[in-house]
Amino acid sequence: MSNTIFITTTKAGDVMKSGSVLTQDSYVFTIAEATSLMNKIKDYEVMELELKKYKDLEAIRIMQIDAYILNEGFYIAQTKRYKDLHLLDQELLDKFRKRDRLQTVENIGFLSLGVALTIGSFLLADAATDLAVATQPLITN
Repeated sequence: MSNTIFITTTKAGDVMKSGSVLTQDSYVFTIAEATSLMNKIKDYEVMELELKKYKDLEAIRIMQIDAYILNEGFYIAQTKRYKDLHLLDQELLDKFRKRDRLQTVENIGFLSLGVALTIGSFLLADAATDLAVATQPLITN
């Protein structure tokens, strides 16, 4: 047998027997190294999928934060409206209390007027009867 070397074209991933000679610059890996690199690539692909999931989750988290900020704005506006309503209710209550106090004074005034008119009418009736009696001629027999 002669030492003749058959030159063949090899592609990436082809298994070469030991003692083969390369005619171009190439990266050469042992099967263990190639298997290790292939496992690392698979791990990186899994990590890439996880990273995509985390990016998707981050987008959802940002949308949640935006919703919370919007909700907080609604909450603050609603709280302000409730405070304004409370102030309006307080003003109405003060107005009604003042009206109630004035109504009490008004009632006392009407009572006083009624008492004064009653007393005045008795005094007028008494004075009228006194005048009628005093102006009557005396009848003598």
